[in-house]
Amino acid sequence: MALQSIKQAFYIRDYVSIFTTPSNLPVYTAAYIPGRALCYYEIFRSHKELLRLLAKSSRIYLPGSGSGSELIGMSAAMLHVPPAKQHVQLYMQDIGDWSKVLDGLEESVRRQWKLDSNQLHCSYEQGDVLEPSPRRDQLIQEADLITFMFVMNELFVNKAKSMALIQSLVSNMKKGAYLLVVDSAGSFSHLKIGDQTYMIYTLLDAIKSLEKVISEDSKWYRYPGHLQYPLDIQNMRYFLRLYRKL
Repeated sequence: MALQSIKQAFYIRDYVSIFTTPSNLPVYTAAYIPGRALCYYEIFRSHKELLRLLAKSSRIYLPGSGSGSELIGMSAAMLHVPPAKQHVQLYMQDIGDWSKVLDGLEESVRRQWKLDSNQLHCSYEQGDVLEPSPRRDQLIQEADLITFMFVMNELFVNKAKSMALIQSLVSNMKKGAYLLVVDSAGSFSHLKIGDQTYMIYTLLDAIKSLEKVISEDSKWYRYPGHLQYPLDIQNMRYFLRLYRKL
């Protein structure tokens, strides 16, 4: 029943109810995170700009990452770079209380992939990235990479606060820091402004202080056929933008 209610809430874009109902959180993780984590692993493994960040000392701010797909995908990608200088600090944040889910996933990552606390530091804070605060500004200012992975279209249910968030990102990101945005390449990422409909990345592409480093409007991730999982793992069509702050 929980999975069906989650799917219904997605259909009507009631994202808050999905991620603030405690009983939904482990169900959501079990159903959706394997496919997302595989996709994110492929993204980081395939792009040298992202892989470099996992090979050195890097601070990564990850709004909307409570369910753990970023943690799993990035940790797996870390195995593809030399460990000698690795010191990756993940600052994960989400609106729901995902701490128990993330604690279990982090324990599994360290056990299976032998990533020690010097190579990978994990921190989780419950909070709403749309709400301005000194802490949010600090996380943005200190980050070498900020990720919004299948988060941005959910945030834009509240257009005014999302626009204010983007302004804060542009103002507070340090020079040379990266912004990674990955989201659905379909209608879920449509943004209506007046009588016109745009993809969300169109808005970001127009920001002069963000240089496009990687630009893919539509890309498929198809999971390997030999993998087995109790639930269906869905293939994903997504857009990808990696920006660098000028």
